[in-house]
Amino acid sequence: MKVDGPDPRRLFVIGWGGMRGVLSLAAAVSLPYELPDGRMFSQRSMIIYLAFCLIVATLVVQGLTLPGLIRRLGLSEPVGMKAEEQEARRVLLREALVYLDRSRSKNRDQSAMYGQLIAGYQQRLDTIPVEREGRVQGLVDQARRSDAILGVLQSQRAALIRLWDEGQIDDEVLRTLQRDLDLEESRVHTGSIVVR
Repeated sequence: MKVDGPDPRRLFVIGWGGMRGVLSLAAAVSLPYELPDGRMFSQRSMIIYLAFCLIVATLVVQGLTLPGLIRRLGLSEPVGMKAEEQEARRVLLREALVYLDRSRSKNRDQSAMYGQLIAGYQQRLDTIPVEREGRVQGLVDQARRSDAILGVLQSQRAALIRLWDEGQIDDEVLRTLQRDLDLEESRVHTGSIVVR
């Protein structure tokens, strides 16, 4: 099995962004105050000052040029989400819609609430990547609505684990989507949930 070496572009960025002047400053500070014959080391302060200026200059120059260098070398990730993550989000939203549709048929007295939730989840599905939607107004029973959303989140978690078990998503996508579900669940428990 052939093992590839590290990417030279990444090594260059690490070298470019690495700490500079630490050894110079350590060497400058370790200079004695007095020479062996008892005279003061007259240029000690100037050497420490120059080492400090070297550190500041390299931090500023290299720090300001680092983002451009990363983009120029093609190491920056695209801003949008990965296709794998998008597809996993689609599966989770479809799972939520199926759950809500089943729940609406069982709870006919709450059909309007489930209709609003279904519309919100359908909108999310239609507009991937997901954009934040506004708060739903005029809900009659917040407790039932919260229970419905918690049920949706539970079904989405099961679908997410199924995707991971089947190898359709990697660990990074799993953690990202689990974090999103955790945040949404915390919004339900704190009462700050929006239709998502």
